[in-house]
Amino acid sequence: MAEQTQRSSPGCTKGGKEAQELFQQALNYHHGLNGMSYDVEKAIKFYEESLALGNPKAAINLGTLYRTAFATHQESRATRLEYMNALYKYATELGCPDGYYFLALSSYEGWGVKQSKRDGDAYIQKGLEAGSLPCMASHGLSLKESGNREEAKKWLRKAVDGGFGLAAHHLFITFWVEKNSPAMIDALRIGAKLGDTNCLYSLFNIYGKGADGQPQDKEYARCFWKLYKSINDEAPPPLFEN
Repeated sequence: MAEQTQRSSPGCTKGGKEAQELFQQALNYHHGLNGMSYDVEKAIKFYEESLALGNPKAAINLGTLYRTAFATHQESRATRLEYMNALYKYATELGCPDGYYFLALSSYEGWGVKQSKRDGDAYIQKGLEAGSLPCMASHGLSLKESGNREEAKKWLRKAVDGGFGLAAHHLFITFWVEKNSPAMIDALRIGAKLGDTNCLYSLFNIYGKGADGQPQDKEYARCFWKLYKSINDEAPPPLFEN
């Protein structure tokens, strides 16, 4: 059975068992999981406690809350975005290279900083050098969009090898453009093993309809559907050994 695996890069889940338990509590309130109601204030409280114990992932999620759900609070948007980017930067200082990916998003979108593709690309490069899996996937997508598909596939595979299941779905799309059906299915199966819901849903559709060179097999398709429904993307995956 597919199980959701670690989607963060090594170094992003520090802080020990207590920090991770507090992070889970924050997620429960952030997304209304495990019988908890959605409660932004409680989510922030537990993220802050987890961060105080050294969990950089809490800094990233807390930063994103300041941009989104926290928007109804009294602080100005400029103040909230400044705090968000400070948290992303702090995550990198705590050893989580994925903070660079979120800093890149801020630069690409102009969230609290001047909108700049150049600055965003520079953060992605820093993330690549530090081993960020999301940065690898982002770089692969950028290469694909520029027409350099072979180099793109190398970076996407590297992200997949690190356990970043979403990159497998990006590989699937790349092979779909090339009409390489065997490689498409292989990429989806790898992503499915990594617990990526996008890959599971695509396999459900392919075998349910008999598409992309695969025979129709509705029973097989139902297996992928059950796996797809069984995985909670918001729940924290197993921890890396840091």
